[in-house]
Amino acid sequence: MKKFWLTSSLVIALSACSSTPTIVNESSLLGEWKFTYIQDGPAIDNSPAEIIFLKNNMVSGNASCNRMKAGYKVDGEKGTLSFDRNASTMMMCPPVLMDQENKLLSTMSEVTNAYFKEDVLVMTNNKNRTILQAVKK
Repeated sequence: MKKFWLTSSLVIALSACSSTPTIVNESSLLGEWKFTYIQDGPAIDNSPAEIIFLKNNMVSGNASCNRMKAGYKVDGEKGTLSFDRNASTMMMCPPVLMDQENKLLSTMSEVTNAYFKEDVLVMTNNKNRTILQAVKK
């Protein structure tokens, strides 16, 4: 019996430490976010890759080298998030930043869902695979 209570207490304590994902809504997205994960790995340290969610269902930001903008749709009841086709300026930058920018811009079109895991905005595709992550600036 003592072992049961000890095990139960441990399970409860560990479950309290793990945070439950929170579904996004328009107001929770508003503001500036720095990308920390893009497509299949971490964003380049100190890269300018960021996204700014605006009140008019538009985003702007820096795709790593160039300025970008797009529309977005969010359904707070379903936890869905999607981006319209994006537009960006067309300046040349170092190849490593251009590569990250291309990944970011193409990956945005694959986003179908989003949630918060602690303070991280996690965006997933239709297979529920994490493809983008960002933290509030």
